[in-house]
Amino acid sequence: MGGAGGTDTFTIYISSFDRYGSATEEDRSAFQAWLKNNTFIVDAKVDDLSDAYYGI
Repeated sequence: MGGAGGTDTFTIYISSFDRYGSATEEDRSAFQAWLKNNTFIVDAKVDDLSDAYYGI
């Protein structure tokens, strides 16, 4: 996982633990559910999966 942010916003990029693995739609959905279930997070947007290396 990587990311950046300030005092009120942040951006996170989720990746696989496997050396040559990729995050799956199941990973994306689980992270989105985690965000929605945490009361300290006011608003969250989860985008489609993309390739972190190639940027597509």
